[in-house]
Amino acid sequence: MKTLMIVVDGLFDEPSPQLGGKTPLQAAETSTLRLLLEKSMVGVIENPVEGEVTSDVAVANLLGLEASNIARVPRSILEVISEGLEFKDGDLALHCNFATIDPAALKVIDRRVARTLTRGEAKILERDLNEGITLNDASFAFRHIVDYFGVLILRDRSIELSDSITDTDPWREKDEKVLKYSRPLSADQSSLRASSLLNEFTDKAVRLLERHPVNSFRRMKGLLPANALLCRQPGSRLPRVDRGFKQIFGGEGCFQARLPTERGIALLLGLKPLPLPLVEPSENLGAFYYERARIVAENLEKCDFIYVHIDEADDAAHDRDPSRKKFVIETIDEFFLKHVYEAARRLGAALIITADHWTSSRTGHHLNRPVPVLIYRENLKSGAPGVFSEDVIDKGFEFRVKAIDFLRKIALGQ
Repeated sequence: MKTLMIVVDGLFDEPSPQLGGKTPLQAAETSTLRLLLEKSMVGVIENPVEGEVTSDVAVANLLGLEASNIARVPRSILEVISEGLEFKDGDLALHCNFATIDPAALKVIDRRVARTLTRGEAKILERDLNEGITLNDASFAFRHIVDYFGVLILRDRSIELSDSITDTDPWREKDEKVLKYSRPLSADQSSLRASSLLNEFTDKAVRLLERHPVNSFRRMKGLLPANALLCRQPGSRLPRVDRGFKQIFGGEGCFQARLPTERGIALLLGLKPLPLPLVEPSENLGAFYYERARIVAENLEKCDFIYVHIDEADDAAHDRDPSRKKFVIETIDEFFLKHVYEAARRLGAALIITADHWTSSRTGHHLNRPVPVLIYRENLKSGAPGVFSEDVIDKGFEFRVKAIDFLRKIALGQ
């Protein structure tokens, strides 16, 4: 049976006082989701790791890749794969955020430039960073990918670089919010050189970005400048995957994902990419979802399995904005889910809706809790509860399964 699996990043949440004690999903008007429940079964998926679960590990597990395999692959390497960048073992890749800092005190004002950096602005900064910075006895390539972030690749001319170094990005909750200098985590020359090169690039990037015309005009408009790159999650080796999606499950697998972490995982597993809309979610969120749905529906006839990853609800939760998250969920339901539901019903396809993890709008962090999942089939007599939300865990569910077993045992019925 054809199967469409929709993963809404960070969909599940905690109750919010702003929403009358409801979660964003509970408070949202989701008429399509209610319609699906009439012919669905609902279960819960157990997360693959202890502690804070990350999207890469959760998504890889859902797609049949062991958590231990993907946990060793840094986000930066997944971004290299996603972008198809030239990379060999011994190069060093790092995930980088455009950010706003106080260049004198190195205090981080906003790690994401308040999410206001446009694609055009980022591409100008990308070009001028690549053309305007020279490193001592080394080379680099910086690629803006989407929104406020990109990937940096460092190459030394004489030795391989190690990823055994610390981040410059104070991204963990406990970190002091200042631009950090990278330190080697071992005494070998590869680590010493890697941290030295990253620090050299970081200093030169701040100097170039601080006086860049893009940022001068942003200041004139009252916007935060993108005057630093914060780098983290270094990687120096490409992963090897022995068995791809087709070998594990059979059939032709496709995917549609906007962000490089999920794209990289899907490509590693041999899934074929589907196009994304020309319109950005920041321009017209409804049009963005409508176009995504149209592209998915057109390709559902060709693909046996399609994995779709949707990010914007997670962004709202990380920004601690439950009202925005509610709005995003409603927009997904009206402009995306309604249209792919019609296509799934027409083609007799199964439709799966779940999340990779919970994201709290209260704290802005991921929560490691079992994840509800809905499976719709047109000929299914529903035994599901009357609602699909966080309450499923307490009000009853029809199955409970580990993430690694979900597709094989439940969704694809193998």
